Amino acid sequence: MKTTQFLTIISLSCLFISLVSSFISKIPMVVKNVFFLVAVVLLATSQVVKYIPEELSDKQITTVDLKSLKRFSMNDNDSVNNSAVLGESEDLWDNYQDRKFMNDFYPHLSKFDTILDIGARNYNKRCKNHDYKISVLILSYNRPHNLEKSLPILNKYKLIDEIIVLHGHPKYYTNLKYDKVKNIKDYENNKIYGGARRWMGMQYLKNDIIMILDDDLYPSEKLVTDSYNLLMKNYNKNTIYGSIKRICNKNGYLTSGNDVTEKNYDTILTPYFMCKKKIIEDYMRNYFHKHEKWLIDNHGNCEDLGLNFFIRNFYKEKPVYVKGKIIKLDITKGYSYKPEHYKIRSNFCKKYHNV
Repeated sequence: MKTTQFLTIISLSCLFISLVSSFISKIPMVVKNVFFLVAVVLLATSQVVKYIPEELSDKQITTVDLKSLKRFSMNDNDSVNNSAVLGESEDLWDNYQDRKFMNDFYPHLSKFDTILDIGARNYNKRCKNHDYKISVLILSYNRPHNLEKSLPILNKYKLIDEIIVLHGHPKYYTNLKYDKVKNIKDYENNKIYGGARRWMGMQYLKNDIIMILDDDLYPSEKLVTDSYNLLMKNYNKNTIYGSIKRICNKNGYLTSGNDVTEKNYDTILTPYFMCKKKIIEDYMRNYFHKHEKWLIDNHGNCEDLGLNFFIRNFYKEKPVYVKGKIIKLDITKGYSYKPEHYKIRSNFCKKYHNV
């Protein structure tokens, strides 16, 4: 006799005793209620147990569930748990989609399907929405020659699904033709917000994971992969991941040297960084207005510092430093070449650090 049948018989028996005892006044009400509750619990248990394959051996459970399924546990709301989906493990999921492979491990696939597919469907849903890939947003203004060097390389990175280039001035517009690249004319936003217009480009990005770049550099593929894996491993955290660390607080702005270390930094700059798109959308809804006047007056300078304050003050998280290689291109004509650049940033840190 199967476990489910046994539990069902016992539960029905308890229910029958409970009903019969209700007509016998000498039996205490507590006893009647106990039989009824036992019947309900056993009946519910039998419905759960019938979906679990009884013939699974310990060896099979260790091989498949603990080594593979644990890595891909999903929440009911389709978000990835801290155990995460790492890029190195995607091949295992390809195998799981193969029915023949599943039948070799689980003769009772139809029973196990209701449990396994909870995770598989959620993962597949993310894949269909391109959430397992990266959307790249690049801000271009007056250095289109840099993109001729970086885009052929970025276009080949496996994790990158699309590259959106926001062009800021018609004089420097170049129609960049690569299969992952889409050119957007963003002239009006540039007139008002300068570099801060990057936060307004989320509407063009289709993926959940985004990478934002300036046009004067590009990250190595290893850095992209390392950042992605770290983000996915800590998916439930709302923060940003990047390779340029700074300090920005009530005392001002510190850039490098012995003053900024991997332990005491509090800010990650955004010439290269990666995060969930939701973070930028939250920033625009809840925090951008705090800095908007400053950003307009300074043509976007300090937009990255504003995002860091949002991460630290709104989410109560620390931006994450990821060590890796960044290839620099022509850096002239940018914010950092203006004489008041560091003074402006230091003033911003002092003014907005606790806003």
